[in-house]
Amino acid sequence: MNNENNQSNSQNVNNNVNPNSVPVDDMPTSVVEQDSIPQPTTSVPMQSSPLQDVQNQVPINGENDSVTNNQPDSDYVPPSNFKIFLLFLLFVILIGFVVFLPDITEMINKYQSSELQQPIMKIENGKLTCTLDKNTENLDLDYTAIFTYSNNKLEKLSFSTITKGDISMDSNQLDELAKKCSLLEKSVEDIDEVTIRCNYTDGELEEKQSFSLETLDYKKLDSAFSEVGGTIPNYQFGDSIDSIEKEMNASGYTCKRSAE
Repeated sequence: MNNENNQSNSQNVNNNVNPNSVPVDDMPTSVVEQDSIPQPTTSVPMQSSPLQDVQNQVPINGENDSVTNNQPDSDYVPPSNFKIFLLFLLFVILIGFVVFLPDITEMINKYQSSELQQPIMKIENGKLTCTLDKNTENLDLDYTAIFTYSNNKLEKLSFSTITKGDISMDSNQLDELAKKCSLLEKSVEDIDEVTIRCNYTDGELEEKQSFSLETLDYKKLDSAFSEVGGTIPNYQFGDSIDSIEKEMNASGYTCKRSAE
């Protein structure tokens, strides 16, 4: 019975074999071994290159940045109130510096010119001497005014005028000035508080006027000067020497105080 089954199975096998196929016994051993080893159906994964690995690590379109920024920074410490106050104070100082820059510049200039030194003590008793040089078309004029004062109050004053010109070209004009000076000198001969002296040489006339203001009668002086055309001094006894000094400086004079 078994022999019959084996024969039938062998016949089925032989029927299924391709007539053109080579018998197994006649095929090379290597071929038989390759065909007999089952081949895996899964494919081997391809190894990625280093460049692809680097590209995969680079964030695309800032995706990783957004993730990082969304994470809270536990190391952040807000500035203290003291630092904020210092910043505000610095800002205020900067604005003040810009606003007061002209005054600061003026102070620096004064310091450089030694004007910030200790103020010089004013002389309360002495003389204030003021000078001025002036030129006309033909003549040179030198003015000197001396104010004698005590406790900064005016007591006496004197004026000196020196007129210089050309001996030949300006002689006529100098002669007229000398004649006027002589008339003024004569007009005040009876006024004790006023003294006028004239000194005329070639090309130069010097006229000196002195006034003692404490007892001066201005009405009498006005009457004498009006006849000749003289000018009465616009000062009174006891006037502030500080005001006089300021007025003379404003008129272009150069003034200096000196002790008696």
